[in-house]
Amino acid sequence: MTAQPAPTPPSPHRTLHHRAGRAGALAALAWSAATALLALLWATGTLTLPRTSPGQALRTGDLLTLLPPPTSTAAVLALGAAGTALATALLWGLRTHRNAPLRTGAAGGWILAAVLALVLVHGGLLPVLGYLPVLLLAGWAVPGLWAAAAQTFTAPETFLLAHFLLGALLWTCTALWATRTHRQTCTRCGRGPHWSPEHEHTTRERARRTGRWAVGIAIASALAYPALRIPWIFGYYPDFTAEQAQQLASTEGTTVIGLGLAAACLAGAALMLGLVQTWGTRLPTWLPRLGARPVPISLAVVPATVVALALFGLGRATVMTLLLTSQSQAPLHETAFALMALWGTALAVATCAYALRRRGVCPACGRGLAQGTPAPA
Repeated sequence: MTAQPAPTPPSPHRTLHHRAGRAGALAALAWSAATALLALLWATGTLTLPRTSPGQALRTGDLLTLLPPPTSTAAVLALGAAGTALATALLWGLRTHRNAPLRTGAAGGWILAAVLALVLVHGGLLPVLGYLPVLLLAGWAVPGLWAAAAQTFTAPETFLLAHFLLGALLWTCTALWATRTHRQTCTRCGRGPHWSPEHEHTTRERARRTGRWAVGIAIASALAYPALRIPWIFGYYPDFTAEQAQQLASTEGTTVIGLGLAAACLAGAALMLGLVQTWGTRLPTWLPRLGARPVPISLAVVPATVVALALFGLGRATVMTLLLTSQSQAPLHETAFALMALWGTALAVATCAYALRRRGVCPACGRGLAQGTPAPA
């Protein structure tokens, strides 16, 4: 007779993570209901649907502005209603231990997460994130930059974009948790009852190789934008006419902001190396009280995921603009911005590989291996 795997003893960590997953599903339910309510307020005229200028919406891929207001309102209402129904079914299936609601909630949750992350989170998120390092580098040198940043951060369009970003993260976590619950694997790490040390080492090695390729592609794509901004130091403005270059040079703060964004891209390219290098797994030794401690996985995964979504959104918008318009006015800039879709995709793949490679022993199910465990013979 074939030996059956020993049942996993109950763990306080498993109970805690189960409650955290249920709390995440409740948060996704609350977000979906709030989204439906927001769309109803737009439909009744109580609130105004935030819309940018058509030119800016085309550059950032803001579909809610490009579509007619009734269509945008109806789409958001349908999204909120679908999320409310899915989250309710998911929680009901969890309470009654039924498989069909869990399977439906998991599949629908992934669809909602994809729509939010790849469609409604548009390229306007990247300038908002890019303002942060520029403020630190050049806020004191450019008059009015702080006021412009504050206006951008407090705009209704920014709050709506943050709302969709939050929904994408919530529904991704909820769909992942529902999928693992339906498959009866560990809801914390995803390992199943047929886990083995050999499979763990194979997974880590594949993640290491995939992560290296993804980081290499991401860095190559990231260098396109700084290559167009660094020559500004020497008075050379690639892809601009002589009149446009003169106007850029005479506008106060333009060169500083452009170089600041280029420096942010270079810093991001350097930080991506931490996803495949040893220093990305342990904090520097010179940090007081924290030196040489392991880097929390979420500290690298969450920011990298947000940046990957922002990059993909702007790159998608550029590709969409190139497909809709037949004329190309700045081919070098359009290529650099279009490459951000590849950059964001590669960064997302490298982030997933980093998370898989960093998994240790799961405190909920007890499966897994500590970092640095040699491969079995």
